[in-house]
Amino acid sequence: MLSTLAKPSRSASIGERTGRRPVSLEAMRNIRMMHQLEWIAGKFNAAGIPLMVLKGAALHQALYERPDQRTMTDLDVLVKPADLDGAQQLLESLGHHRGEVPFREDFFPRYYYEIQYHVGLLKPFAIDLHVRPLRLLRLSRLMPLDALWANAVPVALGGSTVLVPAPDDMLIHLAAHSAIHGNDHDKWLADIDGWIRVRGNKIDWDRFLTSVESWRLVAAVRSGIDAAANAFGPACPDEVRRRLSSMPTNWRDRLALWHAPRDREHLACSFLVNALTTPGPRFVLGYLRDIFFPGREYLGEWCLRHRCPWPGAAVALRYFWPLVQRVPGLRRSMSKVEVRSSSVHGLGVFATRDIRKGAVIGRYRGRPIDRDGTYTANHIDAAGRNQRHEITGPLKHLNHSCRPTAEMSRFRVRALVAIRAGQEITMSYGDDACDCNREARQ
Repeated sequence: MLSTLAKPSRSASIGERTGRRPVSLEAMRNIRMMHQLEWIAGKFNAAGIPLMVLKGAALHQALYERPDQRTMTDLDVLVKPADLDGAQQLLESLGHHRGEVPFREDFFPRYYYEIQYHVGLLKPFAIDLHVRPLRLLRLSRLMPLDALWANAVPVALGGSTVLVPAPDDMLIHLAAHSAIHGNDHDKWLADIDGWIRVRGNKIDWDRFLTSVESWRLVAAVRSGIDAAANAFGPACPDEVRRRLSSMPTNWRDRLALWHAPRDREHLACSFLVNALTTPGPRFVLGYLRDIFFPGREYLGEWCLRHRCPWPGAAVALRYFWPLVQRVPGLRRSMSKVEVRSSSVHGLGVFATRDIRKGAVIGRYRGRPIDRDGTYTANHIDAAGRNQRHEITGPLKHLNHSCRPTAEMSRFRVRALVAIRAGQEITMSYGDDACDCNREARQ
């Protein structure tokens, strides 16, 4: 049975919510994102893939009255691990482009919890596709796979259906997410405070406390709720806060939470903290092996990307790469291209130096796959058979152009014209790949 999560004195439709009030740019952006979510959810519904919405998108359905009350910079959606491949194929078939995964592509989803997709040309935004609800690697081993799914509530979104966490699970996720990011966003603290005040009578507090303890989120949830109380005043029932304060935590919980806001700036420390706090000796050993002794396929990709003559040099370069990046000009001298934000679509590939016509811009290895897709290249082997390979590394971010500056020949990308330093490198993927045509059809 569908639930609309009816809100007291709240209208049902976005149009009714705005009424005759002047529509702000914030409201227009949020409305656009929610319409996009409705369209995507319809595709997921048709494909039979359950889709859960988190944070802003869920709260705009269940908490906030007007579309301009809560800023949204992206859409956070969660899928089950078994549905990940299907979800990625679906998003890419809709024209959404993948972002970069921190450190290594193959760390998602085993060690990393989300991947980002870029949507749209005018005022683009991102969809964060989660395979786990929270970032800490420790939680990937402690939280059950159905942590938010077991009691999720189906909600009608226009003509589509999405899932949102149950009221107690929603509070757990909001508080833990805020704490893991250092409680440094007022809107996240306002989410926690508003959820308790408006939805507190719907929360099963006993189940809330049981889940917090069994999922090993005591330190994180307590931190998030305390930060919201400091900012807006106490909202959580005194008995719940007392019981939450009396629950024990261990040094691994506290260490993982303390380092979480710093993990992207201090990668070496992140590896160490993950190894110390993540349960499962075999899992941890596999994690350390993949960091310090990557497979031949990954090393080969690194060699091609950074012009290393042999894998041994790639190993040394990987360990010192954080230092290399800080040396002015050295990083660019080792690579002809870099990935950064593009005015064409999401991320793009840009030349770091002048490239002459006909020169090889880059190479990739790619992994064989049996389907077409946004990041798929077709090759004809020696026997005349068509083979598909997924483009890997930075070259997967090559954007489409009706006037391309490069072309792909087997596993090489060559310049069709002289390309200046700083210029975006583009390829033609055919008329069907043109985002302008695709958005016009939508």
